[in-house]
Amino acid sequence: MKLSFRPAPPAPGDDPGTGLNARLPDDDGPPPPVTPGGLVRWVLKRQVGRIVVGAVAGIAWMGSIAFLPVALGFAIDRIVDDRSVESVALVCGLLAAVTMAQAVAGVVRHRSAMLLHNRSRWLSERLVTRRVLDPRGGIDAEPGALLSLAASDAEHVGAIADLMCRGSGAIVVFFAIGAGMMVASPLLGGLVLFGLPPCLLVLVPLWRPYDRRATEQQQRLAEASAVAADITTGLRVVKGLGSEGGVRGWFEKGTTEVRDTAIALARLGNAWTALATAIPALFLALTIWVGGRLALDGTLSAGALVSFTGLAVFLAIPLATFAEVGDVWATGLASARRIAAVLNRTPAVDDDGDAAASDAATVWLHGIHQGPLAGFELQVGDGELLGVATDDPEVATTIADLFVRRVDPERGRVLVDGVDARELPLESLRARVVSVDGHDPWLLDATLAANLGLGAPDADTPALERALHAAAGDDLLARRDGMHQPIGERGLSLSGGQRQRVTVARALAAAPPVLLLDEPTSALDVVTELRLLERLRDARADRTTAMITVSAPALALCDRVVLVDDGRVVAEGRHEELMHDAHYRALVAPGS
Repeated sequence: MKLSFRPAPPAPGDDPGTGLNARLPDDDGPPPPVTPGGLVRWVLKRQVGRIVVGAVAGIAWMGSIAFLPVALGFAIDRIVDDRSVESVALVCGLLAAVTMAQAVAGVVRHRSAMLLHNRSRWLSERLVTRRVLDPRGGIDAEPGALLSLAASDAEHVGAIADLMCRGSGAIVVFFAIGAGMMVASPLLGGLVLFGLPPCLLVLVPLWRPYDRRATEQQQRLAEASAVAADITTGLRVVKGLGSEGGVRGWFEKGTTEVRDTAIALARLGNAWTALATAIPALFLALTIWVGGRLALDGTLSAGALVSFTGLAVFLAIPLATFAEVGDVWATGLASARRIAAVLNRTPAVDDDGDAAASDAATVWLHGIHQGPLAGFELQVGDGELLGVATDDPEVATTIADLFVRRVDPERGRVLVDGVDARELPLESLRARVVSVDGHDPWLLDATLAANLGLGAPDADTPALERALHAAAGDDLLARRDGMHQPIGERGLSLSGGQRQRVTVARALAAAPPVLLLDEPTSALDVVTELRLLERLRDARADRTTAMITVSAPALALCDRVVLVDDGRVVAEGRHEELMHDAHYRALVAPGS
């Protein structure tokens, strides 16, 4: 069933073109094939204005911090040379102005960095979400892996944008300090500008293994998330079977692999941090020692020595930022690589159809060769209720996928009202042909009315209540909160049979011209099943419906039944007629 997701409206004062809530056009994205670097560049290009503001603020913030020891050195020389109250007042005013500039620039830089980080993360999440929800399909990743992509990996890509503000300030201020030092003392300036960068090259050999370990760690984390999602989904079943021990071992294996890769990554990270801290510290010690010798020789004044010492200590900030760049870029590119892999997945079907869609009433699977189906023929229409008798879940899934065109057949054609399904726009096709999987009912953690309204967003409460009544959901309507009752995550506050009936009611509320139900009553008792089937027949009296099932009561109410075996239709007729077929009888009424 097609779901509609609408973006949140822009917040007050937020630019609809660049704000955090700005809509991402359907055709906007990095050029294919998406590469990790291309994804990062695309994210950053969409925020050039904010990057410029953040970079300027970052330069002003870090520059004002660097100017404090310069101002302090000037103050010392001024007070020593001119011991007056005016000199002290001037010095105090200068330091206050620098501190105020630092505070203002720091606020602007931090705000810009957070907006960049959040916007970049949002853009990455939107790309992943848009690809996952693409009606053309082609995404077969586990829910846990997709959750990791849309959350953790997008967060790491956002961290790259965050670094733009501090990184620009670190680069500009570092070279500005070096240039200033060269003016005051060519020896010290040259030592800083030409001596420190080669020292940082020691970190380069760690880059590739760190990047590799980061990629592996992200992959293991996604796999563990998928395992956790599976366990959470089937928690009630696990407890019912008493198999907590086996599941615990399964989960521990996945988390152990995450731990091992995280430890390996942390070891490299520790080595990176240790070198990034030790090398600059030794270099700064050398700088202070040279400056002290110059002061003893009388080349530098006392204030200049204080300034040089303060600047040498301050250089730890930009140097630490340089060291952080490697970590952030390695992790961010590893995450961008995983996101790019999802964005580059080939769609399962195309959406180039432009034929006019009618109120489809017939579907014909003609000469189908796909998966377990071989030369398969099936036609349903004219408002009939068709039963498809098969106990092969792969056959049932393939038929459902072909009905709503989640896949295209390798050979053969799917005709909807005589028009090849490939020629119809996907949105139009899936609004008219709907399939419901009764094996795994999908429900939102919301109210009963919200879940029923997914199929018919314009339906009022009485219409939704009629649909639930037609699906034999009277017991749900009789509850105290009725349609407003919350049903919990995946509807786990309901029984299996109730979840099935809610999904059937959701399809009935949508009232599509063609409806395919895959085992809609497998979790119901006989009395409730008969009640649902009779009401379903009345509710769909003038519309085409097909049921894939092996339930004898369900097949007995069908206008026509086809028996599928070995990927082909081997018998056709009414239920009573087919009961003379031993194969059919063994399938729908074993032991009879």
